[in-house]
Amino acid sequence: MSNNAFSLHSRTRQTMSAMAVWLVVSLPSWGVAADPPQFGRDVLPILSENCFACHGPDSSKRESDLRLDEREHLLQAISLEQPAASELLARVRTHDPVEMMPPPESHKQPLTARQIDILQRWIEHGAVWGKHWAFELPVKVSLPANSLEHPIDALVRRRLEQEGLQLAPIAAAHTLQR
Repeated sequence: MSNNAFSLHSRTRQTMSAMAVWLVVSLPSWGVAADPPQFGRDVLPILSENCFACHGPDSSKRESDLRLDEREHLLQAISLEQPAASELLARVRTHDPVEMMPPPESHKQPLTARQIDILQRWIEHGAVWGKHWAFELPVKVSLPANSLEHPIDALVRRRLEQEGLQLAPIAAAHTLQR
């Protein structure tokens, strides 16, 4: 194999490895109904993007006394006993412009059905608070016992199966060498 061909093959493998790592890292953020939402991965981004401008840590910009960046205050807006009856969920579900959150004058889009589902499932599982994902200890995932494929491939395949998706067919060698 010539040096150019070897270099090309090496770069292709690096690119494919980087794409596989990206998939493994980003797939958890797509959410799976079976897993309870994690605060740092699933809930904090929703609250941060949609709620913290008016209900966050900056007292000069806070629009109300309700803070959603601290669990003690957030518990005022949710019901752990009856999650579906939580004020937080009622506010993000309503279409009444006076009651809805985020309010229309904030120029933020209403939460999607998926985001509301994540919040509801998080509350149903006890609204477990956490830290930003970068400050959480990594958890080792189990790998298939008799798998001959690379561990990253096994994790990607498992996640795709959970999502009801399939791997694309293996590309031709000349395509990979481009």
